[in-house]
Formats: sequence, structure tokens, C-alpha cells
Amino acid sequence: MIPIPATRLLPWRQFTRVAQLTGLGAMLAFLPVFNVGMSLAGFVLAGAWLVDLVLDVLEGTPWRKFQRFVSNKAALVLVSLFVLHVLGLLWTQDFDYGLKDLRVKLPLLFLPIVLAGLEAISERWFHRLMHVFLVAVVFSTFTSMWVHWGWVDRPIGEDVREITHAYIARISHIRLSLLAVLAMAYATFQASRHARRAVGYVVAVGWLLAFLWTIESVTGMGLALLLLGFFMLRLVWTNAGKTVRRLALAGLLVIWAGSLVYVGTVVRDYFDVEAIDPNALEEKTPRGEAYFHDLENQQLENGHYVWTYVAWGELASSWNARSTFDFNGADGRGQQLKFTLIRFLTSKGLRKDADGVQALSAEDVQCVEKGIASIAEVGAGGFRSRINKSLLEVDIYRNGGNPGGNSVTQRLEFWRVGAHIFAEHPLVGVGTGDVPAAFEQAYQDTGSTLKIEHQLRTHNQYLTMGIAFGVLGVLWFLVAFVWPGRMQGAFKRPIYLAFFLVAALSFFTEDTLETQAGATFYAFFQSFLLLGVRWRDQRTDSLR
Repeated sequence: MIPIPATRLLPWRQFTRVAQLTGLGAMLAFLPVFNVGMSLAGFVLAGAWLVDLVLDVLEGTPWRKFQRFVSNKAALVLVSLFVLHVLGLLWTQDFDYGLKDLRVKLPLLFLPIVLAGLEAISERWFHRLMHVFLVAVVFSTFTSMWVHWGWVDRPIGEDVREITHAYIARISHIRLSLLAVLAMAYATFQASRHARRAVGYVVAVGWLLAFLWTIESVTGMGLALLLLGFFMLRLVWTNAGKTVRRLALAGLLVIWAGSLVYVGTVVRDYFDVEAIDPNALEEKTPRGEAYFHDLENQQLENGHYVWTYVAWGELASSWNARSTFDFNGADGRGQQLKFTLIRFLTSKGLRKDADGVQALSAEDVQCVEKGIASIAEVGAGGFRSRINKSLLEVDIYRNGGNPGGNSVTQRLEFWRVGAHIFAEHPLVGVGTGDVPAAFEQAYQDTGSTLKIEHQLRTHNQYLTMGIAFGVLGVLWFLVAFVWPGRMQGAFKRPIYLAFFLVAALSFFTEDTLETQAGATFYAFFQSFLLLGVRWRDQRTDSLR
């Protein structure tokens, strides 16, 4: 076959370039919105790569992309993570699930190959595309808030976090929180480089912080304060005098210390418990019914013990006289109403008897009917509400309660069961396809109280890798995660460092790579920031 001159193929090369930029832009635009868009963007990028491969063949250089890939050590290491999952099929029993898992993790294979094979874009185009990402994140959070504000009528439960997949945006609140933090980091750097547009970037950062507060994202808000504070200090440290540096450091320490004090105050208030003398507990209500006291169960509600001074008969009759919601039925959140009532009375410092129910106001009765179990929830929001809920979950769990349906304590149970599996298969794990079966068996072996519908996997990527591939697999995973950025000096670029920290911390609380959305998020940004951009100066601390 006679090679075709490159000049004759130039229009087609320009076409593939446009397709490449379109695919990158679409990926960044749809990552914060919904999964289908991410898949379409992936097809566009793969199509651009295939067309470019055909052009290489026509030019007489069919191995160009292969040579680019094998000569790029970072790309090889990134792809090795997918290879690890392929090798894990060698000792798996459930081969069908193993193949299904490989399909979910295909982004770990094709995105590094595609972006290493295509010509890297310029930094100018990088910033244009990152602005698309910033706008998309802000748009996704705005459409979610439309649901929260009631501008659009969409059915959601009592959990405010459901707004992130109720309207236009169809994305996990956890994933959107991580993307919001990454967008804030980028906007912060842009504000430091472009004074004329700094106000717009600052407004975007402020809006995203307010959004994280609204959806009560403790992880997102904490990560945002940590990263933004660190990187703002870094910018000041490299561009300001000694006095400004000291002031910036002092201000940052005040913000961090204030956050810790705030959290500490909430925790202290929760565990500020009333003193009880077991010998002085009254045995009967003023109306003569015997009280039930369970001193072994030390569950708390707003500083009071839940399981003291409970008179079941009086509670049932007096409540049914005041409400149309049956005492033995469900409240507005689907919880058992009698337990909601007991907790609410406890939170107000009232006894769980007829006098306690009579002391409730009409507004209090409505709160119980809605499923609000504590007076501390009334008017509370943001961090305080979420922290109190988390403390309650832990409190119930440590007193032998069922962790099912509670995000914090379910994770504790997932980790406990996951650690059991890892201890049984420490060297090479159970293999790519046997993780679900291993969990099903481990829940039985450990006597977990979780219901079957709540018996999920670890929600910890590090532990998941250990379960599937053992200690050797975890080490491989860590090398594939850290080494590509290190060998390219990418940790000196703030935007890559921000992504790395967001991903690393998300691995502690999520099985990030076990879903298509999570695998795409990780594989795309790793490949885009390491392989897809032609950085002018990889040694500088700036984004340029």
C-alpha cells in the first residue's frame, strides 16, 4: 500500500482534533450531571482515536499510536490497574461476575490508551475545557437547588441529599460533592491568576460551599476547607512578603481551629449527659403505671437517656388521643412512630408517660408525625444536623442496635465484615469475581444484624482491593495510583494535587472504582491531567 502524503490527510486530522476536543468537553460537561452523557463522551473520544489510527495507517505509520503508548510509562502503569483485574480472574470462582466487573472498569483501560495515543492538547485548551467543567458543576448544583427551593415539583424524601438526582442532575451526592471540591480548587487558582475575573471565581467558590453546606456534606465541606485553605496559603507563600504570609497562616489556623472547635462543641453537647442515680429512679408514674428502665442501654438523645422512665401503656393511649397517626404504626419517614415519640420526648427532657405526651405542643406533635425524632432537629440544619444524626447512629450501634439504613454505622459494619474477609484471604484475595459471594458468606459467618437489602460491600476502595487481590494487590493499586503522577512531576501542579487528594480521600469512604461513574471519574482525570495535556513547564508551581 502506497502511503498517502500527510498534507492530503490534514483536513481529516483536523476533524479528529475537533472530535477529540468535543469528547473531552462533553466528558467534563457530563461528569457532574449524568452517566449516559459520560458514556457518549467516551464513544466520541474512542471514535476520534480510531479515525486517527486509520489516518496513521494511510500515512504508512500504523504503529505510531502503539509506540506512543508503550513509550509512555505513566500510561502503562495506569493501564496496569485494569490488568490486575484481568489477572484476578485466574483464581476466581464466579467468572461471569468477574467479566461483568471488567466491563464496569473498562474506563481504566481505554481512557489511558486513547489519551496517550491522541496528540496532547495545549494548556490554553485545557483551561477552556476546565471552564466547561466549572460551569457544569455550578449548573448541576443549581438544578439540584431548584428542587430544594420548590421551584420544580419533584418527589424527594426527608434526606436533603436526594436533590442531586431528582431533576436534571442524576448523580450521587457524594460524587457531586467531590466534583464540587475539585471545581472550587480550580476556581481558586484561576482567581489568583486573573484579577479581573477574580470576583466571578470567588462567587462560584462561595456558591459551591453553600451548596455543600445545604446538602449537609460533611466529607465535601471538610475536604473543601482543607484543600482551599492549604492551596490559598501556598499561593500566598510563593507570592507575598513575610508579613502577609504570617497573616495568611494565622487566618488559616483560625479557620481550621474554629471548625474543629465547632465540631467538638456539637459532640460535647451531644454527650453532655444528665446524671442518674439508679437507686433513686421512680418505679411508677403519677397515674400508677410501672416505669420501664433499661440502664444497660445507654442510648442518648439531646443529653438524656432514652430508655428510662418509659410507660408503654400510657404512651399508647395518650398519643392516640392526640394524633391520627397510630402509636404502633409508621411516622412520615416510615419509621416506627412509637420509637420516634420516645426519642422526641427524651430530647425535651420529658418522661415517656401520659404527662410527657400532654406536655407536647401541637407543633411538637406534628414534628413526631413527620418523623422528627429530636427537638434538636427543629430549626437545625447543615453540619450540626448531620453531625447529630451521625452521633445518634454511632450511639445506637454501640448499644447493640441494628446499623441498617444509617450511612455511618452501615459503613462500620461493612468495614468489619470486609476486614474479616481480608483476614481469611490476606495474600492474593478472593479474585475479581468472588467479592460479592465472599461478602454474602461473611455476613453469615460474622452474625451481622444487617438485613439482606443492606448487606453491601465495603465502601472503602483500599479494603475492596485487599479483599479482591490481597496485600499484593493493594500494593499494586497504590503504585498505579501514586507513581504515574510522581514520575511526571505532576504533584507540583496544584490542579493535579487537588484531584489526587480528592480521589485518595474518597477511597476511604467509597468503592469509587466499583461503579461506572466512579471508574470514569478516576480514569478520566488521571489520564487527562497526566497524558492529555502538553504542559509548558512541569517544574512550576503555577497552573501554567
